[in-house]
Order: sequence, then structure tokens, then C-alpha cells
Amino acid sequence: MGERERILLADDLSFTREGMRETIELFGEEDGHQVVGEASSLAQVEELLKGGLRPTLAIIDANMPNRGDGEKAAAVIRQISPETKIVSHSSQLQTWGDVNWVKGELLARELVEQINKL
Repeated sequence: MGERERILLADDLSFTREGMRETIELFGEEDGHQVVGEASSLAQVEELLKGGLRPTLAIIDANMPNRGDGEKAAAVIRQISPETKIVSHSSQLQTWGDVNWVKGELLARELVEQINKL
């Protein structure tokens, strides 16, 4: 099992963030995982990090809300919080995350199982 993760969710679609948060709360709480921040844009990711948020894991959509914003958010995270592991989570496979997931390929419980493997 991986460490207890403090998770930042970054996706412009609120229902995607809500679904991941609810899944982590339902299945990941027993493992100690906790969502500590949510962002719907690159600017919000920057604001959270500049405000002192230091997640251990960031799950980022590639196109929030503009194409390429996810990769830019990953670069900001790597600069401000280099110890944070980054997962790209998008409708198409990306290559800029430490781990890259495709939306829709993970069932709810599998999301937490993948977090545990990090």
C-alpha cells in the first residue's frame, strides 16, 4: 500500500471532481486518503499552492478549461511543490504525469486501488 495521500483534484468539470472526491471519501478513507483541495482552472491551482497547500498527490485533467492547462498546472506544481506526485487524468492518454490515467477506464474502487499503488 502507498502512503496516506493528501490529494488535490484539478478538473474544470465539477461533476468529475465531485465524483472523484466522493469515491476517495467512500473507499479511500480507510487508507487515510483525503482530498485537501479542488481547482477548476490553472489559476486556481496556482492560487492554492501559493496559499500554502502542499498535496502529496495531484490528479489533473489535461484540458481544464483550456487545452494544455493540465500540463501547465503540472509544471507549476513541480516548481512550487516538487515532492507532489502528479497523475494526468484525461479523456486521452497523456505523457506529462508521473502516472497517466484515461478517464472512464477506472471503476470507483479501482481509483483508490491505483492511489494505493503510488
